[in-house]
Amino acid sequence: MFRNCLLWASPSHSQLLASAKCLVVIDDLWSLDYLDWLSSFLGIRETASKLVASTRFQELATSNPSIELFKLRHLTEEESLELLVRRVYVNIPKDPQLHGMLEFIVKRCKGIPLAINVLGSLLATKQTSGEWKAALRAMELCNVHQEDSLQLFCFLYLGLFSEQPSIEVETLYQLWMAEGFVQPNNEESAITTADAADQYLDELATRGFVDVNEAEVPNSSDSNLVVCMA
Repeated sequence: MFRNCLLWASPSHSQLLASAKCLVVIDDLWSLDYLDWLSSFLGIRETASKLVASTRFQELATSNPSIELFKLRHLTEEESLELLVRRVYVNIPKDPQLHGMLEFIVKRCKGIPLAINVLGSLLATKQTSGEWKAALRAMELCNVHQEDSLQLFCFLYLGLFSEQPSIEVETLYQLWMAEGFVQPNNEESAITTADAADQYLDELATRGFVDVNEAEVPNSSDSNLVVCMA
């Protein structure tokens, strides 16, 4: 579908790129094949135009030596609070009584923009401090260890797929690991990051947050799908 859309719009875009210096931005790239194809299709290599792409997969950026990698840092607490405030107060008026809770949430998110955005979007649907506290208690955010906090982020991440009923397990693991949400218990543990991701998913399934089923996956030898419960 992505390529079909570009093919449909290609005449005007190709003419523009051929006659002007342009910056093409692609957000959330999942495959290096698309980046190579897009560069060739738009003729960027033959022009002064530049292509910037964001991705959650570091291996995509490091697999091609010609790609200049810029890794985003974690946000400071001040930046995190600013982002959370912007996300929370979209549809509700600012409430000074909620500010202390915002600072608490910021500390738990550890500067991870995705966690802040997801939590902010959730809290933006709540109107009072009581509703906020209920939401946080439901997510077990108030009294958890670091490992449980990471599991919480893994669960909240599934909110990005609200319009997608299922996602392949291995793909989900790669996304979790790319975001830094999955960590073994300690450095001396023999458990790998992939094993830890599997444990996280098992824990979420045990608590009834997700449902893991066997299903046929087109063009894949792995038939595991994780299906998010409504």
